[in-house]
Amino acid sequence: MPGQGPPATPIEIIRALPFADSATTCDFSNALSPPCSERSSAPEVVYAYTPAGDQRVDFLVFGVDGFDAALFVMSSDSVVACNNDGWGRDPRLDRLPLRGGTTYFIVVDGSEASCGAFTVRVEETPPLCPLTCPPGAISEGEVVCHATYVDTYDCGCNQFPPAFRDLPCGDDGVTVCGNYGTYAYFSEEWRDTDWYRFTLPEAATVACRAIGQAETQLAVMHALDGCDDRPMICDSAFAAACDTVVCERALDAGTYYVFVAPRDFVGVECGTGYVLHLEGLRCPPVATQSTSWSRVRALYR
Repeated sequence: MPGQGPPATPIEIIRALPFADSATTCDFSNALSPPCSERSSAPEVVYAYTPAGDQRVDFLVFGVDGFDAALFVMSSDSVVACNNDGWGRDPRLDRLPLRGGTTYFIVVDGSEASCGAFTVRVEETPPLCPLTCPPGAISEGEVVCHATYVDTYDCGCNQFPPAFRDLPCGDDGVTVCGNYGTYAYFSEEWRDTDWYRFTLPEAATVACRAIGQAETQLAVMHALDGCDDRPMICDSAFAAACDTVVCERALDAGTYYVFVAPRDFVGVECGTGYVLHLEGLRCPPVATQSTSWSRVRALYR
């Protein structure tokens, strides 16, 4: 039955990294089904790789022609990770931890019965870029995610009841140091999404900037009626690892959500860091009352 057991005959053994190859799945038969793509009877191309030592490895399929490609990596007894980004996006798996001496099968497959040409690239993951939490920043405060993790801390509208990390005002800006990652929740791949909330007492121009050690997604929403009515102020924007993603808008008085997450659902190690900075959350003026020196002296007689 497709999807049961390891593939028997890889078309090529990967001897060293980096590795690249171009092929077409149409020249092969169907023996496996990608777990992240339903009802697949498409043919697949299989490669095999046995690292000499423990490694983190990136896998990318690109140049896809004429079919909806899916990519998954498996060992002899289980699927390590799977990605099917759908038409128009190249499937990829980043920072997968591989154990030395274990043989892994890299499978380029298709959705339903589709097939076509592709290029695959496999390379060792470069080290994470350095990211420093600036002085005066506040901590997100969430624990590091892990397998079967259930986020009830700042999961926002992704869980019930919703939960948010409220941001204070700050005339010099507000900076948060947070962490995110991806993890397995039983048979599914999940990502840690962080939702922040702030309130403007009056109209202001607000700039949100996020920089992360992985590809980062940023969005801003207007919380008109909590999670039931939250129109987008900034649709999802993305930045590569160590690049800055920005949303700057003139906002009316009200409550807003800021969404930060890794772009991908697989391959981002839990605890990967990011820094979020907001400008424009000015504190309201403190009410004062005029007085005289004689009145002040009278208070302390």
